Amino acid sequence: MVYRYVSILEKEKQMLEELGEHGIVILVYLYVHGKAYISEIQKKLGIGAVPLYRALAVLYKLRLVEEEKRFPRKYLKLTEEGREVAELLVEAEKKLIAVAEKHGIKPESIITQ
Repeated sequence: MVYRYVSILEKEKQMLEELGEHGIVILVYLYVHGKAYISEIQKKLGIGAVPLYRALAVLYKLRLVEEEKRFPRKYLKLTEEGREVAELLVEAEKKLIAVAEKHGIKPESIITQ
């Protein structure tokens, strides 16, 4: 049973590594906003074109996002699996902040501790 749990954690770790920072930020942005144009995501998050499209390629590959076409434009939105992953990321962030604050650590300084 422990082996199965470790195996699941290893898969999640691999997914996070593959997503990278930009993929994670895009997931959370879409979770908060529901759907958005790709140009809107790029502008609001300040991600360059090449890193944006690399992150999107991974998100599409993992089937975490999909396009919704509304002539003449296309929106990007989360798939059901993408929503589940984004919810886990948001929940993990809330827990990390709560633990940090409980121990007198400013949340923005967690990584530098």
